[in-house]
Amino acid sequence: MSGFDDNGLIAGAPIAPESWHNVVKGVPPGRIISNYTAPPGIFVIQNFCEPGWCDQLVRECEGQAGARHRVGAGGGGDLDASVNDRRTSDAIDSHDLQTDIVSAIRMLFTGPISQHFQVQIDWFERPEILRYRDGGEYKAHADSQIFDPNEKKYNRVIDRDLSILVYLNGDFDGGELYFPSFDFGLKPQRGMVAAFPSDGRFVHLARPVTNGTKYTIVSWAAAKGGPRVMAGPPNTAMMV
Repeated sequence: MSGFDDNGLIAGAPIAPESWHNVVKGVPPGRIISNYTAPPGIFVIQNFCEPGWCDQLVRECEGQAGARHRVGAGGGGDLDASVNDRRTSDAIDSHDLQTDIVSAIRMLFTGPISQHFQVQIDWFERPEILRYRDGGEYKAHADSQIFDPNEKKYNRVIDRDLSILVYLNGDFDGGELYFPSFDFGLKPQRGMVAAFPSDGRFVHLARPVTNGTKYTIVSWAAAKGGPRVMAGPPNTAMMV
């Protein structure tokens, strides 16, 4: 794998499509179940979730106050502080909806995502719904690693191997998911699922919402046999 530049992106970023496979190895081909191509390791399913289910979750969330989002409690360390500095969104208390949401995320991780990445899931973190209002964004970051600019490398600080985003709506402007190392972006749509490895090769950001409100379910999973830096699963872990 290629090294990283001063900004924590893959050296030479943005990488041209014809070179994607030269710099990202050990992951399956990028796949979008539609008519266009993604960089290696990025797996997108469009229209996966039923529109009615998505709309119900959005309605339940619209009247809730929300709170500043936390990264999975109990183990993020420096990652928690770094992410909180980079994100302008709030987390919705989805307690009344948690059973349905957990079931959906469990099915995704143990079904199409584990099949695509050819791994078995050990646990996933309790899903949360994030709300991005006008101006809400999430600056460039990796989900499991912190970048060391002196060494120009990423260090794993939390046991996450795969990240998942489930978009509940698309009736907003801005808010694109963007991978700067590949100059590759996705416009969220209702029912879309995006999954990718959580390490520094897949630094990503959520561009600012410029009109409307974006609702996204987020979670992360640890694969069986993967590297471990924590004493055990986080206290938000849902065992598989």
